[in-house]
Amino acid sequence: MTTDGMHRVVALRPEGCVPVTEEDRAVLRSTVTALLDLTDHQEGAARTEVTLSAHGPRIAACFLEGGQKTP
Repeated sequence: MTTDGMHRVVALRPEGCVPVTEEDRAVLRSTVTALLDLTDHQEGAARTEVTLSAHGPRIAACFLEGGQKTP
């Protein structure tokens, strides 16, 4: 959720049975907030899909409130 350009990750929902460490969670939060900063998202909800790979996080998709998809 973003208010006045300040982002707060509300939930992390891992897929599958792979455990997610606190370090992974920190990387995911950092990746998502960096993307929202980069896109200048200022207000509202966003859903971002991120994959953790051997080479670091990879953004698969991001949907902003109202169904707008980031370029």
